[in-house]
Amino acid sequence: MIHNSYLCGMIKKRISMALFLLTCFCVVSLVSNSAIPVSQKSSVYKLRNGRLVQEYLSPGDSLRSRKALKGDVIGYPSQMHLCNNISRENIGVDLIIPGQKHAPDILPYTGKGVVIGIMDCGIDPNHITFLDSEGKSRVKTYIFTESAEESKDKKLQAQIFATPAEILTAPIDSSEGGHGTHTTASAAGSWKENPYSGMAPDAELFLVGMGALVYDDEIIYGMRAASDYALANNKRAVLSLSLGSGSGPHDGTSPVGLVSKEIREKGNLICFSAGNDGKRFSTIFRNFSNDTTPVRSIFCKWDGGKTHYCPLEAWSKDTKQTELQLYVMQKDTVIYKSRWITPQEVINAGGRVTLFSKGSEGELLPEMKNFIEGEIYCEMGIYEPNGRFRIILDADVAKYLTPGFPPQLGFGIRSPQGADTRIYANPYYNCLGSWENPDFMYGTSDETISDLAASPDVVSVGMLNAVESRKAMSGQVYSLANQSFGELGKPNLHTSRGTTWEGEKLPMILAPGTFVISALYPEAPGMEQYYVCDTMVNGKRYVWGIDTGTSMSSPTAAGVMALWLEAHPNLTFANMKDIFEHTSNPSALEGYEKYAAYGTIDAYNGLKYALRTYSVPGVINDAPQRLSIRFTEGSARAGSEIEVLVSQPVNNATASFYSLDGRCCKSISVSGTDFTTTLPSQPGVYVLRVAGGDFAASQKLVVKG
Repeated sequence: MIHNSYLCGMIKKRISMALFLLTCFCVVSLVSNSAIPVSQKSSVYKLRNGRLVQEYLSPGDSLRSRKALKGDVIGYPSQMHLCNNISRENIGVDLIIPGQKHAPDILPYTGKGVVIGIMDCGIDPNHITFLDSEGKSRVKTYIFTESAEESKDKKLQAQIFATPAEILTAPIDSSEGGHGTHTTASAAGSWKENPYSGMAPDAELFLVGMGALVYDDEIIYGMRAASDYALANNKRAVLSLSLGSGSGPHDGTSPVGLVSKEIREKGNLICFSAGNDGKRFSTIFRNFSNDTTPVRSIFCKWDGGKTHYCPLEAWSKDTKQTELQLYVMQKDTVIYKSRWITPQEVINAGGRVTLFSKGSEGELLPEMKNFIEGEIYCEMGIYEPNGRFRIILDADVAKYLTPGFPPQLGFGIRSPQGADTRIYANPYYNCLGSWENPDFMYGTSDETISDLAASPDVVSVGMLNAVESRKAMSGQVYSLANQSFGELGKPNLHTSRGTTWEGEKLPMILAPGTFVISALYPEAPGMEQYYVCDTMVNGKRYVWGIDTGTSMSSPTAAGVMALWLEAHPNLTFANMKDIFEHTSNPSALEGYEKYAAYGTIDAYNGLKYALRTYSVPGVINDAPQRLSIRFTEGSARAGSEIEVLVSQPVNNATASFYSLDGRCCKSISVSGTDFTTTLPSQPGVYVLRVAGGDFAASQKLVVKG
């Protein structure tokens, strides 16, 4: 089962914003990509056959190789539920959040104090999975937007619900089957009686619900609102957007891309779904300096009498211009070929012309009325945000007038100037094919990455197959084999991918996205076949169900990043990329190298790398396993007494507490293998460092009020 639910609009530009839905799940071992050598006997923690195992490493081994000298079973998880729990286990989240599988070498984190912002359709802000342990809503703000249709005199309308009482009355858009409820819960779902919780169950939620048609202005408004909320409350935010478009410059200079840069520069982070078009042939690259043959392809196939919208864009790497030609094909035969439309004549006409339209004056190709009913518009010129030449073709084909074999609409692109050109069909509406004509060519599926996910200021997330099959309440079984999703532990074959103009591989990372079970709502139309369980609470029914897509992968990654931000609030976008590069699990990419840059996100090893590499200013956060803390009063309360144990005797060493801004809050002299001290008097996050002689160790801890 694949959902490809796309949302589109027109100028606001007729950029289609697609909700990237699918349906599947995954299981991969926790293998670090770090090659940092082990300087002393150390240990790592892995889930092996359902058990938490501590593996010891010898000096000279690397964390990349993980050659275990010994494996001790140190924990037994509770009965496994086949749901988002598998996502959590698969990428190491269960080693971070509280529970039986939590690794003892780090403090537990739940995303507390971090804002997760979701812009999506079909959000139920009052689902029970968004409550905290006290039964209070973690939804701090819910915004419901309605954008203008095609009319320029209509403007975006936004209903804002900012109190618990207001949120209880908020409307729910049901057009996308509860898609936004599912993605939000994947990032941050929680409920004490619910096993289907997300990655960051204590994160604050800022939700923006959008109708079935999503426009740039809605997305931009929601992104800014969520980011501004976090900034106003002195918190970090991770935004997750499971939507995108095959159209656009693919370089971060679209309107949404520019806002992504703005938000990143203010210190907040953004995840975008890569897209679910990995099996669609919708892109052609051509450097006309190397091959001057015009590119010809068919991009609109007759579909049985429906109006067929078939957008097309051609982008040059610089200002070099390209020309456009249109064809009407009948099977493999050209029955109409237009003249070449030059940039200059379009630019002289104001940058936008009518090529063909019933009843219109001033059309450049009126003879097409003999073959087609509909309308075709064309834009040409320099796109100011990036200085690149582009062609935009808007074609609405209502009817073909030629009898016999159903005809197709084709195009030609050429450049007398030698432009390095990328041609994008919008994969939801149309792909690029030859229809057996040797002069025409197919597009590639290797450059289907969403325009929004191609921004250099966002984390683009592809989809991993983490489970082999899933069974719904209806008895329907969804499996990798019958859905043609590919192999277990490998990228889902529908994951969009590509490269930037500079050659950087996208998406950046993979996260579980196949057969994910997360929250829905019972009123969601057409989703009953995907329900896996329900429950009644205070007379209200709540449901959880299966969905698949990079839509599910993006919030999973966002939830993991929220855990990291709770542990280290100063992490930047550049830090995140570095963490992905050094800790992502590359095993999923063996034989699938084009599907991601770094591999599968690894929450546990990413966290340890962040704490080790991006330490508190002035503090070397090393060798935490050489330092252990016992809370003599039962918990880490401000001012309470603790006992500290070190792995070797120290003499006249210094034990110091540092705040996250590097200030030393308290220091004492210590000797021996254990000592007592009191925690700082103010709650907060601190690093305790013990150093003296040849010994140095540090440990991060949260001091509660």
